[in-house]
Amino acid sequence: MDPLEFVLDALRTENLDQRVTDALPWVLVHRADLDYRRLTDEARLLNVQNRLGFLLEVTVEAARKLHSDGTAARLEPWLVRLREARLYKEDTLCKRSLTQVERKRLRRSRPKAARFWRLFTDVNARQVADVVRLAAWPAKSPF
Repeated sequence: MDPLEFVLDALRTENLDQRVTDALPWVLVHRADLDYRRLTDEARLLNVQNRLGFLLEVTVEAARKLHSDGTAARLEPWLVRLREARLYKEDTLCKRSLTQVERKRLRRSRPKAARFWRLFTDVNARQVADVVRLAAWPAKSPF
């Protein structure tokens, strides 16, 4: 499957398996052939730019934690582009089935990036970095 279509399909899914959500930063990092201009444009057309922006945000933070400055520098311009198009509405990170109790808890305890992107999620850069460390990364660099 085309990685761009995979990411877009995942982002527009209302109840995505958590394992797939966890894998999205891996795709953003490892698919150097990903057309980020088209990805950000399509995300905006689908009104899922906050979801993509959040994923880019935690991926850039994780890259910095893992001292992969090249990856952070490659993704940062697209993150900036999405920040300018951030939506006001609150959303979930592909978990529409969250209960009101879960939403209330996440509204109080969500990470700073999730608050900025107005998403109900507790995914953070540390978790993304942990997934990165455990994944099959090239021996020379974590990215």
